[in-house]
Amino acid sequence: MWLFTSELDANWFPATSKIVVSMELGGHRIAIFVDPAVPTRWREEPYYSRIKGWAEFAASVESQVIINIGKRAIAVLPNKEVDLGVVEAEDHIMVGPLNVAAGHLPDWGAYVVKAADVPEDQRDKWVVKGAH
Repeated sequence: MWLFTSELDANWFPATSKIVVSMELGGHRIAIFVDPAVPTRWREEPYYSRIKGWAEFAASVESQVIINIGKRAIAVLPNKEVDLGVVEAEDHIMVGPLNVAAGHLPDWGAYVVKAADVPEDQRDKWVVKGAH
């Protein structure tokens, strides 16, 4: 996305930041690929505050923000990050609101459905709806 949007300034130049940002799943996922040699770079500024802003927006439009460090994936949610561990390309990452008691702050969760556990008619589809 660094080449296509003015939202990402020179700090986001991949050779400098060691971060590549792209859209996946028809615009429903912001995928952030971090150089494994600097796996915590995304937690540094100016990156972290922008990524958290994307996570807040993503939650409001049923989308995802996923950090990829090699095969390791981390879902960035408005109020936390969820380390999903090793995620294969065919696995499905599910993100959505959690049921919380009335009067409590909203919360979100994320989990992986392994490719072998995805029903045949749901393969190559992406779902975020539904509380867990």
